[in-house]
Amino acid sequence: MDDMGKLFTKKRIFPFHSWAWPKNGREDLIKAAIHPDEVLASRLFAQWMRNHNIDDVSWGEQRLLLAVAQRFPGSRLDVENRARLNGLVRVFWTKSKLALRAAEPAIAVLQREGIECLIFKGAARTLDEATSVKGRVANDVDIMVQPACFVQAIEVLCQNGWQAENGFSQLRCRARARGMTGLNFLEGDYGDVDLHQSVVHRLGEAATYDQQVWEHSKCVDFQGNKVRVPGQTDQLLIAIQHGGVEGHAHSDWLLDCVVIIQNGHVDWDLFLSLCQDLDLNGHALIALNYIKSVLEVDVPQKVLSKLSQASKHNLLGYFSALFQARSKDDHGILSDQLRSYFKQRRLRARGIASRQQMTFSPPTISLKAIPHDPEKPQLNSALKASQVVQSTCTNIILELMIPASEKTRRYEFELNTDDQHIARLTYKHRSYKSRRQGKEVCLSAKIKTTNLPNWPIDDQAHDVLLTLEARPRKVLKRDACAEERDLNMAIPFSLLKFEGTGS
Repeated sequence: MDDMGKLFTKKRIFPFHSWAWPKNGREDLIKAAIHPDEVLASRLFAQWMRNHNIDDVSWGEQRLLLAVAQRFPGSRLDVENRARLNGLVRVFWTKSKLALRAAEPAIAVLQREGIECLIFKGAARTLDEATSVKGRVANDVDIMVQPACFVQAIEVLCQNGWQAENGFSQLRCRARARGMTGLNFLEGDYGDVDLHQSVVHRLGEAATYDQQVWEHSKCVDFQGNKVRVPGQTDQLLIAIQHGGVEGHAHSDWLLDCVVIIQNGHVDWDLFLSLCQDLDLNGHALIALNYIKSVLEVDVPQKVLSKLSQASKHNLLGYFSALFQARSKDDHGILSDQLRSYFKQRRLRARGIASRQQMTFSPPTISLKAIPHDPEKPQLNSALKASQVVQSTCTNIILELMIPASEKTRRYEFELNTDDQHIARLTYKHRSYKSRRQGKEVCLSAKIKTTNLPNWPIDDQAHDVLLTLEARPRKVLKRDACAEERDLNMAIPFSLLKFEGTGS
């Protein structure tokens, strides 16, 4: 066996891929949830419950605890704090059921419009009886639609009360759709849907693979609606791709991988080919070696050997996977900087791939703080203001007043016509400026219409109704704390000037 193939030794040191494996309490919970040796699993569970305060565990550990508690109910194993654990299980199950139920109207309305839905990631694990994971929760539902239907699906959800979590209006969602792999939507207290046109993080490269996912998928029932779920080879690949870059924010995906493999229907030759095509050799090497050597699940040795060889020929990709797969809590100062570097490198590549899909991109314009003339008349504060300008104007002049936050935050605005997103306007307010600027900040922008790709241009001059709208940085659920609301909610503004000039 070559050096890369020996990486599932007990020495979890850099640069061996075992360095990126989960460890300590997180690993004990993973073993307790899925290890085939039930005696070992039950002992680790009881030990973990003795040594940890269940009220102080992380979100990822709570999700694992649910799977462990389902495997070892009170009738099978008595552990400390069982009553508190049972309460946690009930809360998780209730939220999961409510999230799945809240997603049903979204899927139903999409299907009424003729849009076929494919469910993947965690929610698919709860639907696919062949590979269902006992104790698996789904706090959101990931839905993929065909790229040709993506814009229509966005509009259907927006028109039925769903809001983009990132604060985008429907018009901005539509304008940016070609460059998005997916978009998260919220509705009410529990509705949480991730709408995708691709299961892969980078657009363009994945078009062929996405169609293969559709071709290999099968039909299942979801709350009375017929939806599709990926085949098991694709489910394994998707779990590794999405879970391997999150630094074990949660580890449910490892449990998903184990159950998929144990079911025995993974096409390993296809899996290896897809890992090569999608640059996932490093991530797959780390995950599958952990599953084989630590969780003692049978993974073909030829698969590990080929992944090892492929990783040797792409060391940059291997190290990128290594640093991003390691739990965030286990990084030191230097390794955390490298993790951040590889993460930003991945996000930049994703952004470049997205921009390449855009025929044009509405600009982002930075608003500038200017001295305020107290003599200028102010209108009442509002979240929206409209103005008619001529289509032949060369500049749009904006001045508005906003309340100054005591904390550093970003203010977001959109400039739209009745049917097009024109531009995003943004201002980064820093807390120390509040002492100089007082309780209000005056913002201004001079926007050249020649820099606006969506500006309506015709031979004949005509009126254009423009709307300036304050947007939230992020749509929050009702239980969000006051601090989150202060930093993210849309802020009403007073309009000082809104006009078109030049011709």
